[in-house]
Amino acid sequence: MDIYFKKVIKFGKKAEVDLAQLGITSWTYTGNDYYCPVDWDINRSRQDIDDFLRAENYRVIIPMRERRPVIKFLLKSIKGRIPPTNIIIINDNSDSEVVRAARNIYPRVKIIDKEELLGVLDKQLLKFLMVSQSIPEGKGMAVLAGYLYVYLDSKITDRRINWLFQHDAEVRETNPFTNFDYLVWTLLNHQENVDHVKIAKTGRGNERSMSARSLLLTLINLPSNSPNNRIKVRAIDLFKKLAPLKWMLTGQFVLRYDLAVKRPFASGYLEETLLSAFVKDTNPSTTLQVANPYPCLDDNNNARKEDRMQQLISNFLFALAYYVKPLSTWMIEDIREVNSKFMAVNLPMSFIPDNEQPVDIECVPNERIIPSITMLDNHGLIDWDKAKEVIEKYK
Repeated sequence: MDIYFKKVIKFGKKAEVDLAQLGITSWTYTGNDYYCPVDWDINRSRQDIDDFLRAENYRVIIPMRERRPVIKFLLKSIKGRIPPTNIIIINDNSDSEVVRAARNIYPRVKIIDKEELLGVLDKQLLKFLMVSQSIPEGKGMAVLAGYLYVYLDSKITDRRINWLFQHDAEVRETNPFTNFDYLVWTLLNHQENVDHVKIAKTGRGNERSMSARSLLLTLINLPSNSPNNRIKVRAIDLFKKLAPLKWMLTGQFVLRYDLAVKRPFASGYLEETLLSAFVKDTNPSTTLQVANPYPCLDDNNNARKEDRMQQLISNFLFALAYYVKPLSTWMIEDIREVNSKFMAVNLPMSFIPDNEQPVDIECVPNERIIPSITMLDNHGLIDWDKAKEVIEKYK
């Protein structure tokens, strides 16, 4: 199922742009990072997959902000296969019945309060870095808390962690296999040469984010003899790295731990886009995609929420192009500068209603970028006395 970009992109009947102008004439996407195991492949590796999942050298982070106990489907699907001590559920103000349902299914699973985890950080300095009067809300903050817990626990207990899995709380599969089967199957075949494995699926609403990735190439019109040429080069670079990702926005993936503690975070919807760009900037060849051919059921976003999310992602991709520097080279000063220049401004967005009302325009609060776990530690944002108390409480 090889896919090729032709050597000439045609625009209309007369005009055409040779890919040499984009610096990618020698680049073709052949799908070499894309795997489609069938049931036979998974079943043949069943014993090895189960042995991997029974090990203690990885953790599963599940951010949870739910009003209904939908997480029970995910927990039932992995109960008995993944040790409960490997599962880190970050409770981001979920309803009490959701927490009870999780505990009833997995009594020894760790359900950790997001605010308690983030309480070990220097909030004033964190707000300074985020150029924000308050700590933002959003999925990314729960993800940050999950990574932070694993980091603190591994440091305090001197425990070796090799991989971090991440999985959305409300996603469930309709087949005997789980997303973990496909992710682990890929790792077992490529452990030495991969940092990041993402579940790939069609029909996940990523077409709009793909449009934004392709739209980056409009910046080829920037003059080559000006400082803006660096923006053009970075825009092409981002397109090359991110365009092959079928489900860029997936919340179902596994990441090598050594890289996980170096990745920056976004406070909300930008989380998966930021991570994808960071890993690709670090090493473009170490992200693999694995197709799960069975339906994944989850709670769909309403139209307005989806519109906000996709527009924020589009805006952010262009911010990455304009900032030029690859994410793998960002220092803590860069994160404050990006927050100040691009993220602290709430841009107006226009929305088409689903009825016969006029177009609605609103200023949507922007997100913030948060430094990596190692940056937070190296710059003194972690209170280790508080951290030890939190780890001891959830032991």
